[in-house]
Amino acid sequence: MVSDMNDKNINHSQDERMRLLLDIVQRLFYDSEENSVKIADIIRETGIHGMEEKETEETLEQLRRYGLINRLPNGKYTLC
Repeated sequence: MVSDMNDKNINHSQDERMRLLLDIVQRLFYDSEENSVKIADIIRETGIHGMEEKETEETLEQLRRYGLINRLPNGKYTLC
């Protein structure tokens, strides 16, 4: 799944952010009883790693475009 990102034309820091964010979403998803993750929880976790909210939102959108995560109508995220 993450290896799909290696084929894209993205720079190293973007790749690192995407890997970190995907790891966070995966961990929160598997710990969730709802099988979805709130964006507030994702932002809190990425903030611990020094990511700004805007960076987190942009990276979530990239992961969604690459088909690694889904955004539900209620604003929560799930894994593909």
